[in-house]
Amino acid sequence: MIEQLLQLLLDADRPLSSAEIAENLFKTAAPPSPLAEKLVAAIAGGSDRISRNRAGEWILCDRHAPAAPDGWSVMLCKAFPESSSCWQEWQGFALLRLRSDGREKVGLLTGADLVQGLAPLLQKTAKLLAPDEPLLFDGFGNQVSLFRTVYRGLLGAELLQPLINLRRVVQADSGKKIRTAVELSQQLHVPAYECDSFSLQIDLLAEQVEAALASEGAAAVVLPRWIELCRQPVDDIDFSRYAFTREDLRSLPPLPGVYRMYDRAGQLLYVGKARSLADRLRSYFISTEELDAKVSTLRDHLHRIEIERVGSELEALLLEQEWIEKADPPINRQLKVHQRPQKSRQRYPQIILLPSTDEGAVQLYFLHPQLGLDDFLWPVSGERTVELQNAVKNHFFSQPLAGEAPNKRWRSEIAASWLARRFEQVNRIDMRLVTSAKEAVRLVASQAKNVLDHPEEVVIQW
Repeated sequence: MIEQLLQLLLDADRPLSSAEIAENLFKTAAPPSPLAEKLVAAIAGGSDRISRNRAGEWILCDRHAPAAPDGWSVMLCKAFPESSSCWQEWQGFALLRLRSDGREKVGLLTGADLVQGLAPLLQKTAKLLAPDEPLLFDGFGNQVSLFRTVYRGLLGAELLQPLINLRRVVQADSGKKIRTAVELSQQLHVPAYECDSFSLQIDLLAEQVEAALASEGAAAVVLPRWIELCRQPVDDIDFSRYAFTREDLRSLPPLPGVYRMYDRAGQLLYVGKARSLADRLRSYFISTEELDAKVSTLRDHLHRIEIERVGSELEALLLEQEWIEKADPPINRQLKVHQRPQKSRQRYPQIILLPSTDEGAVQLYFLHPQLGLDDFLWPVSGERTVELQNAVKNHFFSQPLAGEAPNKRWRSEIAASWLARRFEQVNRIDMRLVTSAKEAVRLVASQAKNVLDHPEEVVIQW
């Protein structure tokens, strides 16, 4: 029963009341509250992965699966076919988690089930993965490029997990060019076969990885080396056409920001945002064998890159959209920002506190269901206290005369969408509980120091 409770909390992705849990686990409509409390407490009492929040709801303490005995695991990914013009052309997609204590089938989608089921599968996988657990592809076709695209498109977030290209690793170690999965198996001394079964193909990838690990030693040592190798730009990229070098890419900061790509004539080709500028920009120059149409076009026309550091991922999202609205870069394939009524539980008046690139300051965002999103740079020295108090009063305590400007509605849509993915963790002040602008300023001042003490964190849990 405890496993069913853990899975229920994992699938819900939000705190659950005792009544909700009892109704789901015992298939009982509207169970009496005392009985529900007693039943759920009896089930959860034996697990250190479940606790209660201040509202008395049940939550997961650790959203990642327990580590394998010697502390390593890797998620194997396989798309079918290996090369496609878009992910919707995939006929199948499989995930298998390889651990030191065995294999764990995470998911296999085929045919019509893939289009409807891929987003839930990716959401489930994102919750399972430990922070530094790598994703491994065999390295054939453009699976990695399309996976990045579908991950960003369906989940609305950048892929932050380390990536391993098995083909590239084996080529680097053997010094031999590998063109097919059969050649990869032969190089690893694994039985080579070709088949149409998606299940057998992901099992074959597991056999290849196990063989590669066995030939090199302890996986806990080998996997970090593979990750670092796959992060390095490949040698077959000609950097002479660009105004930057391979060393420039290596020196990029692992910090949030916006990057702008220009051609030799100075035309802006593309604007992008990143939670880590280093990882995102290096990904454009990882391998010439895994190019989607966008990356291929950028490689052919790119000359120079401008980067702009920001304090948080939310600031990067907003700045990226400002540039897209202003410059309309030809390669950007951004969809219009639409209202998301399913996110309505985040749409109440609140102040969000995030890091800033300005020393000694915190970036504040005022989010209001009717007035939209506004921002305010707050120096913790308090020199703008009066200005902050007036800004809070105007945004939250004055009778609104007009709604949000239609041409700026995308700002609040982006903020609400971003906030929805971090509902339990974002450092924020619920303005429904605040009675005056003066009280709000006091709360901001009390929380701002902690944001400054942790500038490397995008969100801070309170």
